[in-house]
Amino acid sequence: KDESKENGFGIDEDKKWKRLNGKPFRNSFGRSGLKRAIGVKYTRHNLPQVAYASKEIILSAGTFVSPVILMKSGIGPARQTQAANVESISELPVGRNLLDHSVVGVQVQLNKPKYSWNVWDNLTYTDLHEFLKNGSGPMTGSEYSAQARLLSTDLPTKLGKSDLKNNSNASLWPDLQIRYSYVAYEYGTVTCNVEGTRPVSTGSVRLNSTAISMTDPNLPIIKFNYFGSEK
Repeated sequence: KDESKENGFGIDEDKKWKRLNGKPFRNSFGRSGLKRAIGVKYTRHNLPQVAYASKEIILSAGTFVSPVILMKSGIGPARQTQAANVESISELPVGRNLLDHSVVGVQVQLNKPKYSWNVWDNLTYTDLHEFLKNGSGPMTGSEYSAQARLLSTDLPTKLGKSDLKNNSNASLWPDLQIRYSYVAYEYGTVTCNVEGTRPVSTGSVRLNSTAISMTDPNLPIIKFNYFGSEK
């Protein structure tokens, strides 16, 4: 079944998308009028390829690369796309409101190293085989042997029964997490991490207009802005 006609598209003999009234798009990605993405351009074995979608396109390239792909396609802040010589297709706040958890870790040297478990010295292929075959052994344990979650602010003065029973009041949710790890990345040490679980400071992901290709490690400009808010 050809669903392209139901969506207002057709395919001519050259396999290029066009409107049903015969007026072609400026290119094969619906950048004229409808602003509808119908395919993906990519490179394989150093050759340009095009994959057309029968229903929809799902972009799932992670927190940092997904906004870059959108901006490279002309979707995002116009100032950033135009600076990279990309035609602005849709002005949207792509790359804003980046949230990440800040972590402060403390590593302690033990007087008795036997109470820690060193990844590099203690993990063996036998442990891996035991885990894959029987689902047992040291690889089944969590890296963090003890955890605590705390609320750093004062509790609200008025709490309803539903707040305590259903945990529906967001002000009661913990905003700090303390995790103790016996897994040592240096011999004879243990680690204690303190993490913020409800960050309020927002950062951004921007497009580096000087990046040459998608493989350029400097392609995204990431600003975490961990402590941008006094909260």
